Amino acid sequence: MSAPGRTLNGRYQMLRPLGTGGMGSVWLARDLRFGREVALKALREYGPADAVDERRRRAAREANALAALDHPAVVKIHDVFWERDDPWIVMEYLAGRPLAEPIADGPVDRAQAARIGLDVLGGLEAAHAAKIMHRDVKPANIIVEREPAVLVDFGLAWMAGASSLTATNTIMGTPEYMAPERFADGRAGPASDLWSLAVTLFHAIEGYSPFRKGDQGFGSTIWAVMNEPAPEAVRAGPLAGCLAAFLHKDPESRPPASAFRNALRDTIAQSMERPGRSATRRLRRQERVPPGSGPPRGSAKAGPEGSAAREAADLAVLPPSRLRDALLRTDPAKTGMVLLALPRPVVAEVLSVTAPEEAASLLTAMSAGPVEAARALQMLAVVPAARILDHMDAPAAGRVVAALVPVGDAARILARVDPRAAAAVLQALPHAAALGLVKAMREARSGRVLGFLPPEHAARLLRDLDEGLRDRLLTGLDGSARAPVRRHLHEDQSKS
Repeated sequence: MSAPGRTLNGRYQMLRPLGTGGMGSVWLARDLRFGREVALKALREYGPADAVDERRRRAAREANALAALDHPAVVKIHDVFWERDDPWIVMEYLAGRPLAEPIADGPVDRAQAARIGLDVLGGLEAAHAAKIMHRDVKPANIIVEREPAVLVDFGLAWMAGASSLTATNTIMGTPEYMAPERFADGRAGPASDLWSLAVTLFHAIEGYSPFRKGDQGFGSTIWAVMNEPAPEAVRAGPLAGCLAAFLHKDPESRPPASAFRNALRDTIAQSMERPGRSATRRLRRQERVPPGSGPPRGSAKAGPEGSAAREAADLAVLPPSRLRDALLRTDPAKTGMVLLALPRPVVAEVLSVTAPEEAASLLTAMSAGPVEAARALQMLAVVPAARILDHMDAPAAGRVVAALVPVGDAARILARVDPRAAAAVLQALPHAAALGLVKAMREARSGRVLGFLPPEHAARLLRDLDEGLRDRLLTGLDGSARAPVRRHLHEDQSKS
């Protein structure tokens, strides 16, 4: 029996319950060893009593794999232990609220849902690469109102049996979000998690769960999942076809995760009131400008800007790889003006087919117009965008990062940049912008980046954080960095 004040495993002091579900209860607790708040999940074990030892061995193996996952959209697993034969998972405690809450208020904005989906998809791909399936992707297990959105509750990823139904017919998952193969033969592969993500996004965008049968019971819902076609998504716009494809009953017929990612990115790009990739290509076909010909005399700007605009019109008809080669052969000063004159989707396509070092040189040339450079960078996936920033000099990278809106996009990309390079970018930013990024990034990542800043700079940022966050980030600093930062903080306080 758990109760506030009880200490588990000699270090986790129970504070208050956070929730209870079919698979167990979740508690807010304080890790007395590190002085941080954590979430504890008590798991209900299923399976024959004589298989306890084997379940524990398997749980330990898979928990170690979970703990090794390092992705900003996956909840961090700190520890797994047994208390009086009850298994517990220790996870990072995340502020925010589950996606289920805004969904309960009505349909979620399509672009916002796509951003959340892109975050969760990245986390799932990282888990799948480690041979871990989540098995319970649903709105209640996605924490939003933070950047990035975070996928939580990997409890079912390693619970006993790893099947959809236990010997006592307890459903291991949430039927309306479970893939049909989970009920047919118990399989749970990457395609099953992607089905669940598609159902989740359908629910968020359309405002209703596609297979839920209300008060007709789980049996009717399960029958609908296995037999009824998914309803048409009428609010999903360019994402509708993707959702339909990932809700195919046969997991072998569902597209790869890359198709999901591309559809989510295109949806986000379209919401930014710029033509998507296919629209850009149509524009090139319909309004092709013959090389060497410009707009009518007197209609273009005079001087370098007009020349760059005419050259951009000539170059925009080229395939991305040829356009890249032409830009890399151009004088950097002129390259920047040409890039700024090109449509942002065209620039993003060029960056996507360019090696990070060369893409960094192109974005640096474009950083004289930081807002346009930032918009092009935002159209890339997070990791390729981060690799480009890795190779930029700090002042240019700082100009682009400062122009990224909302700050969550900047935090999401900067979190994937090498921490030394990220620290250099923070140094190049105005104090308020750097402070906003420190707050927006995951605490573990912020702490790592702060550790590469000069102690006095890190202290200035920490000084302006609320006390709880400041203490947690200080605690997370490497020992060699913590002492000088703490000393500068004390000096600042004594001066004030």
